[in-house]
Amino acid sequence: MTSSRAQTLAVVREALARFAANDVEGLLKLLDDDVEWQEPDTGGRLPWSGYYRGKSGVLIWLQALGAVDDLKIEPREFLADGDRVVVLARETGRMRATGRAFDSDLALVFTVAGGRITAMRVFANTAAQVEAATAH
Repeated sequence: MTSSRAQTLAVVREALARFAANDVEGLLKLLDDDVEWQEPDTGGRLPWSGYYRGKSGVLIWLQALGAVDDLKIEPREFLADGDRVVVLARETGRMRATGRAFDSDLALVFTVAGGRITAMRVFANTAAQVEAATAH
């Protein structure tokens, strides 16, 4: 693994560790000022879905994630190539409004430049999340 590739991977691993520890300040330090943050668009069915830009946008995204209790992202595999890292993971949580849980696979695609995350895109099983968010 090249030094640059190792550094890119280290930044992503650190970001995930900061997220898991609810260390917002530490996470924001790893982000580029103009970071692009994208979740699948669910037409408003999930409060965190959509596109966010900049650290202030990521803060809004993090606040929206408050709709989920016990949110955990368990990385299973890291695939690094150049400035990109794909993280294959398991995501679990419980929707605060309904108390219903979800458990699904997740892929996160990070782009890193200059030691900072410039983009993050989520590929998630939104059907499982929407199902958990829907009261029955």
